[in-house]
Amino acid sequence: MEAHNIESAESNIAAFEPFRAQLSELRQHNESVVFNYTDPKGNKEARSHIYKLRRTKTAVDQARKDAGKDALDYKRRVDTEGKEIIAEIETMIAVHQAPLDEIEQREKDRVENIHRKIGEIAEVAMVVGGMHSSQMQEKLETLELIAIDDSFCEFKQEALEAKDKYCSDLRALIAEAKRLEAERAELERLQAAEIERQRQEREAQIAREAEERATRQAEELAAKKEREHQAAIERAEREKAEAEAAAKQAKADAERRQAEAVEAERQRIASEQAAADAAAEKKAANKRHQAKINREALADLVALGHTEDQAKALIEAIVRGQIRNVQINY
Repeated sequence: MEAHNIESAESNIAAFEPFRAQLSELRQHNESVVFNYTDPKGNKEARSHIYKLRRTKTAVDQARKDAGKDALDYKRRVDTEGKEIIAEIETMIAVHQAPLDEIEQREKDRVENIHRKIGEIAEVAMVVGGMHSSQMQEKLETLELIAIDDSFCEFKQEALEAKDKYCSDLRALIAEAKRLEAERAELERLQAAEIERQRQEREAQIAREAEERATRQAEELAAKKEREHQAAIERAEREKAEAEAAAKQAKADAERRQAEAVEAERQRIASEQAAADAAAEKKAANKRHQAKINREALADLVALGHTEDQAKALIEAIVRGQIRNVQINY
């Protein structure tokens, strides 16, 4: 203002006389006034002060426009002086507007930081499908250790409610996971027990049948021997000795056949067990392969912008055939 000497007699324009008279008062007041920008009352007073300055600026601008209508040369003088006055008022406004803007930005950053912390609570509680109950328990323990203190300010209640909700949800998920895990363990135990029972029954049945065959053969052989003995009682000792030798050989043959039958049945059981093991391994490998394909599809969908839950729902719908003309090749 002093460089341009806008208050000199040569540059004085009647339209701005009221504002020149007011400008000195405004400048002195602007330089002396002190506001507590962080206090609601002081903040309001500062904004009121700026509003008054802006009203004066608007009035000067209007006076400039009105006074400049008569002549182009006069209008240039009007514009120049009016703009200089406005520039000084803008400078006065900036003195108080800057701290107000800084406070608003700090408040915005503070609120965003609190919301980010609340969002981190949800990230800790996130559960991935197929997660073991022990892993969920670790998440719950981590979540319970998060302190909801006064750093959350006016959002403390919201943070407390979010933490309580996620803790409650995790506890429910943990209970359900433990129930399912116990059911699976019990089912596996019962299946193993049933397989063992059937194996023992088969072996016992084989042993009984072999023993019955051996007994039957022995009885038949004994009857034959008796008949031969009665028929050859009058034969010579030589024939008797030969008959006894034949009986011994027959018994040895029966024992050999019994052993062969037991071994053949054992091999058959082993073959059936090997086939069952191979089928179970093939089924498990197929499940692992399908899980791998599903994980890859899930990663691709998430990379395309879907949330993990959305991606899982989409893969499940495709697998179930709920989306026409779309399928996953395993």
